[in-house]
Amino acid sequence: MLTLSVLVVWELTAKHPMIDLTLFTQRNFSVCVLALSLGYLLFFAGVVVYPLWLQTEMGYTATWAGLASIPLGVMAVILSPIVGRNQHRFDLRMLTSFSFVIFAASCFWQSGYTTDFDFWHLIEPRFLQGIGMAFFFVPLTTMMLIGMPPQRIASAMGLSNFMRVLSGSIGTSLSISLWQDRGAQHYGQLTEHISPYNPISNQYLDTVQGLTHGHDSAIAHLANTINTQAVTLATTDVFWLSGWIFLALIMLVWVAKPAPRRAF
Repeated sequence: MLTLSVLVVWELTAKHPMIDLTLFTQRNFSVCVLALSLGYLLFFAGVVVYPLWLQTEMGYTATWAGLASIPLGVMAVILSPIVGRNQHRFDLRMLTSFSFVIFAASCFWQSGYTTDFDFWHLIEPRFLQGIGMAFFFVPLTTMMLIGMPPQRIASAMGLSNFMRVLSGSIGTSLSISLWQDRGAQHYGQLTEHISPYNPISNQYLDTVQGLTHGHDSAIAHLANTINTQAVTLATTDVFWLSGWIFLALIMLVWVAKPAPRRAF
């Protein structure tokens, strides 16, 4: 903390700072970097949790988990050039807000995942999320540089990229911690329903015991099933929370100044 404080003071007082922190005095830069960082944090949280869930609980290999994530990048690659060529026709704040709405919709869609979903149903929301990516990076970056002196653009891009990458790292750690904590909580809640006085759990154990020919095997199978359902619920919790935060970010975008026509 002391080192960070010294760094901030040094960079603010240096004549030619390596990190130009005075960029944050510009309204559009501050707002857009914050929106870009928080949006990327949430986006990366889903990118990390989704394949982990597929591989640990759904039985997917690393290859198939990667294939299930491909639609996200495909749609972004196809649409990003189109958005870049036509963004001057719209208010950039509207385009960014649209991206957050799409991100939120895809997160809410993914919050309905169950262990019964097949491959196609698992990747459908990823196509939608890829559309959101195309409307996320390009308009936000353009809006961030509005009114920026040419000699400061390189510093602005470097600082914004650093904040974005840092946010992605934070999103990874936070999402995994939340995922594990919610999984443990759901596991505890589900196991509360397993008792000698619950006819449903008794019937399930009797059925499994008949198939496995052993009480211990039936208990192990039941524990594994509960764990799978608990982790799945934790995964949907991460997407559900991300969806609401994406919607809240829309208000942040409209704090930025609109782009004048001459900016293009």
